[in-house]
Amino acid sequence: MTHFICSSVFVCFGLLTADAEKNKGEPALTPPKGWQEKSLQGTKKAWVGTAADGFAPNINIMEGSFGGSLDKYVEASIETLKKMIPSYRQLRKESFTTTSGEKGVKLTTENQLGGRELRQTFYFFDGGSKKYVVTCTGLARDGKRLAPTFDEALKTFHFEK
Repeated sequence: MTHFICSSVFVCFGLLTADAEKNKGEPALTPPKGWQEKSLQGTKKAWVGTAADGFAPNINIMEGSFGGSLDKYVEASIETLKKMIPSYRQLRKESFTTTSGEKGVKLTTENQLGGRELRQTFYFFDGGSKKYVVTCTGLARDGKRLAPTFDEALKTFHFEK
């Protein structure tokens, strides 16, 4: 019996260690309370808040390969947004640091997509040859109300160790 218990402990420990290794370096954050995790194509992770007026605020994490600096990635992303979204308006661009010390760039924008005025805040983080963009989207009229919610969630952003 003792042999079986020891074996089970080692198997469980091995599984936990393998899972931790699998997630090592992966981006993570604590979503706003009550938001639901969703599976969205093209994203690493996504969460959705409560819908109002037919729109649900959301947060998603996307990964991209880029060999240059984070600043160059941000600038290239801004140029792409300007080309893809004619109504793109940049409100602010500033540095952002999480509670774990991850340094990034926060870009706040407004645009019109699908007949809706949206405020989107993009948080960019450097993962070496991979760059991560966390996009927080809400209706423009809710932008000031949602901004602290998004910042609070993004303060928890980190790379799994």
